Parts: sequence; C-alpha cells; structure tokens
Amino acid sequence: MALDREKAFREAERLLRAGRADGALVELRRLAEDAPRDVLSLNRAGDLLAKFGRPNEALTYFDRVDDHYPAPGFFPKAVAILKKSQKLEPERAETFARLGDMY
Repeated sequence: MALDREKAFREAERLLRAGRADGALVELRRLAEDAPRDVLSLNRAGDLLAKFGRPNEALTYFDRVDDHYPAPGFFPKAVAILKKSQKLEPERAETFARLGDMY
C-alpha cells in the first residue's frame, strides 16, 4: 500500500507539537525512505524540524536536498537550501564551501 505523504507530514507535525520529536523523526524518516529523491518532501521535512527547534535533524534533510539540486542545474534552488542551512548553523564551514561552489 502506498504511503499517504500528507497524512504522514500531518502526523509528524502533530507529534512535534506534542513534544514527541522521536516519533516525528520516525515519520519523517519513513517519508524520506519512501521517496529519497523527492526534494520537495525532504525540504518540507527540514523546514518542519527547523520550525520546531531541531536544527541538527533539519540540516540532514537540507543536505540531502542540496545533494540533488545542483545535478540537474537548479543552482538557485541549491543556493536557497544552503542559505537555510546557514541560518540554522552559521558557523558550519561545509555550508560556506558549498555556497562558494554554487556561486
């Protein structure tokens, strides 16, 4: 049976609001495993985690998005994702290096 992506996102958000980040991470991982190249879902998962104060987990999803965008030539989108990462962890050297490569 196919995974209902919207339902899984709503469940992850509900769990984060309830303070059950571990359960939310399970849902988000399930989504990522179901469609590992779905950059919109990965980006949305990162945004959700960042919104609820989970920057380290959000960065893992943003990194996965960034891995997919430059290949097909979506450099502006890759830069946007890297800037999100930079806001979450401003001292992260890897983000600066990747931004330099994009520019």
